[in-house]
Amino acid sequence: MRHGMDKGKDAFCDEKRYSEAFFATKHFLALYDKKPLLPGHCLVVSKRHVVDINELSPEEFADLRHILKSVLPGLAKVYGDCKSYNLVIQRGKPAGASIAHFHIHIVPRKPNDAYANDDDIYKDIDTKANVLPRKAYLAEVAKLRKYLRYKQKAPKGL
Repeated sequence: MRHGMDKGKDAFCDEKRYSEAFFATKHFLALYDKKPLLPGHCLVVSKRHVVDINELSPEEFADLRHILKSVLPGLAKVYGDCKSYNLVIQRGKPAGASIAHFHIHIVPRKPNDAYANDDDIYKDIDTKANVLPRKAYLAEVAKLRKYLRYKQKAPKGL
């Protein structure tokens, strides 16, 4: 399945992820992080199972730019007009990756937030265990969908 979610490779290949997306494009899903470091922490996840950014096709790479240009302004508005953010790609276990599937963490930042020392954010990105309760998680997804005017659709080919 080139344009749909691959089945059975990892947690990001699960078709259920479509129902949790607050925005999607042809090749990517935007998901609120279930263990957010800061308010607005989300993920942009490749629909096709790839591990490295260098595996993206030119069309997928262009679509990645499109989803980032759509999601970043929305996060800035929804989470207090923050104009700063971290974009984090972790490739491989030595870099802190816990899932071998291409994704980007987007962490909106504000002055004097909990990560004054940027090194701490990278250390905590996959280890912090503050899992949001389901109700709070769904509330964040709904807030972002509303701002981005995204109506969740079933993917083609599934």
